[in-house]
Amino acid sequence: PGTLIANEAGIYFDFNDPIITNTSAHKIYDGFVEVSSLDELSKQSSLIHVYPNPSNGDVTIELHNSSGSNPYKFIDQQGRIVKKGILTDSKNTIHMDLTSGMYFLQVGDEVLKIQLIN
Repeated sequence: PGTLIANEAGIYFDFNDPIITNTSAHKIYDGFVEVSSLDELSKQSSLIHVYPNPSNGDVTIELHNSSGSNPYKFIDQQGRIVKKGILTDSKNTIHMDLTSGMYFLQVGDEVLKIQLIN
């Protein structure tokens, strides 16, 4: 902590001399926020099991160690909620009436990637 890192870059266009950017600085400090990727979050998932993945329409969502109703959301790559509902059983089948692509399933704090192929 307290270390100052200075950096600059040279931008090259064709065979011309480089354009040197302004020097930027970053100071390392205590309390730096750690960020988890979606891959890390989905690997840690113990509550949700989804299959088949990739899917061609229907997905089965199994909830382990969960009781009661659980809200779920399917989120597209732009962050829009495209489908949502309530999971009432430990094993639920959801019809994915969406276009092909990559989606994220969120149940509680857990997030999984789902690929839909039509």
